[in-house]
Amino acid sequence: MHSTIYQEVLAASRTWIEHFNRGDIEYCSNVYTQDTVMSVYPHGRFEGREAVKAFWQSFVESANPSNLQYRNVKIYIQNENEAVLSASWSMNVGNGFISKELWVKQRDGEWRLKEDDFSITSQNDRARTENDLLDTALIIVDLQNDYFDGGKMPLHKTNEATQNAVKLLTHFRDKKQPIIHVQHIFDGDDAPFFIPNSEGADIHVDVQPQDGEAIIVKSSVNSFKDTALDNLLIEKGIKHLVITGAMSHMCIDAVTRHASDAGYSCTLIHDACAAPDLSWNEEAISAQKVHATMMNALEFAYAEVVDTQCYLDEQA
Repeated sequence: MHSTIYQEVLAASRTWIEHFNRGDIEYCSNVYTQDTVMSVYPHGRFEGREAVKAFWQSFVESANPSNLQYRNVKIYIQNENEAVLSASWSMNVGNGFISKELWVKQRDGEWRLKEDDFSITSQNDRARTENDLLDTALIIVDLQNDYFDGGKMPLHKTNEATQNAVKLLTHFRDKKQPIIHVQHIFDGDDAPFFIPNSEGADIHVDVQPQDGEAIIVKSSVNSFKDTALDNLLIEKGIKHLVITGAMSHMCIDAVTRHASDAGYSCTLIHDACAAPDLSWNEEAISAQKVHATMMNALEFAYAEVVDTQCYLDEQA
């Protein structure tokens, strides 16, 4: 079923693009539902099919757009009648990012757009305003009790990393920017740590989520795997991730690589992450070397790697 829905929505999207490139705004407008809502940054919000049609007509007349293309298309199937599409887009007059196209299947079997949320990022070379910062989210990965002294898997300098995460958390709360907490809970009571319903699996008191802050629960290393994280980022229109947490060589590595490959820009706060001492093939590897190796690798290809104070100074 999922394969069929994916292909149907992809076909509907491609047909819309074909008609847009022909200048057929009448067809494109009719693909939207009567009660549709379209949000276009930085132009505003348009409610109802007629308002959406007026926007597209004005846009075509003023900008003469052509050669619209979607790249990095992702389709997330919500149920048999709803799917969310995200993508980057480009055309002759600009480019941007589609955070959410909600396609809804009608009784006649046609797929129509109920929500359309996209940004025109080619116009964003100006200084960013406070509202623009809403596309940047802080993600705090696995700062849970078992990683602290007295826990089942204490890491090197977890307290120091957490206090830096607290500084970032305070900054994001003050700016009312999105915050996402990730909590790892293994399946089964025989897990090495983060056992279900245990105190060790609880998020540490210093970084406890507040009302309105998202919590993603995972059971594997990658925060995106079998979780709602990607959908959450799409729904919130997130483009940039500021990443903190543990462990540097595992869950931080996995979330950073996945996010970067998925098209998000990543800033990794190295002194707000923690790692353990390791050994391999009878060779001891200090936590400092584990951490430094991972930061070096991620900085090479996946993220900007900075310290807490540097990041906060840049935001001042």
